[in-house]
Amino acid sequence: MLCSWTRIRPYFVGGRWLGCPKCASEMMTELDKKRDAAFLEEQRMKYIHAAYIPDLFAEAGIKNYDADTAEKMLVVRNVSEYLKRLRIDIKTAGNLVLSGPTGTGKTHLACAVLRTIAYSRHRARYITSAQIVNELFATWNNKSKSEDQVIAHYASYEVLLIDEMGLNDNRSEYAQSYLASIIDARYLAKHPTIITSNLLEDSLEKTIGDRPFDRLCENSLMLECNWESYRRKSKRSAA
Repeated sequence: MLCSWTRIRPYFVGGRWLGCPKCASEMMTELDKKRDAAFLEEQRMKYIHAAYIPDLFAEAGIKNYDADTAEKMLVVRNVSEYLKRLRIDIKTAGNLVLSGPTGTGKTHLACAVLRTIAYSRHRARYITSAQIVNELFATWNNKSKSEDQVIAHYASYEVLLIDEMGLNDNRSEYAQSYLASIIDARYLAKHPTIITSNLLEDSLEKTIGDRPFDRLCENSLMLECNWESYRRKSKRSAA
């Protein structure tokens, strides 16, 4: 009796019927593909979870950003081009700075980029600038971890998103020095840094200092999201 699909004779081993050898081979190949795809997806999810993207932005994407004006569409287009540069070569992509009033979707776009990069199995991380500063201040009373170790940790990520730069993070000259050290270390390692801030360029420069700001600007895409808050717009529409 021949296999109805391949017209190859099934075979027996030790009296046990093992079916058509070609069908068995194709079946095993298909099973291997499914196992490989499942393993790859599991690895991608591990990188996503390790990025610590807030739940609010867990599904943030460039395509689901509400770009309802020409100005927003231009920013989205530029962010998309930046993401392409990251995917081609992280080392040469440069930094991304999104500035503007609160509620304009800066963190959404930044997390969309970070999420895509993490899904591509690159070490990426979300954190606010205040969290970084607090973690560094905590080393003063915690001898098990030094300032240098914390700075080296955040410098090591292939892509780092520092959210809300300038909000609750500039309590002393130490805070400025810490943020500057991380930016400098990442600059030397050619690790792109994504920054969101309510501060415009001049104020942001004062927050982190002249030298790190100059390094941050080198080969960087700096975009202003200068439009009405989505939250205020939604509230007004619902009224």
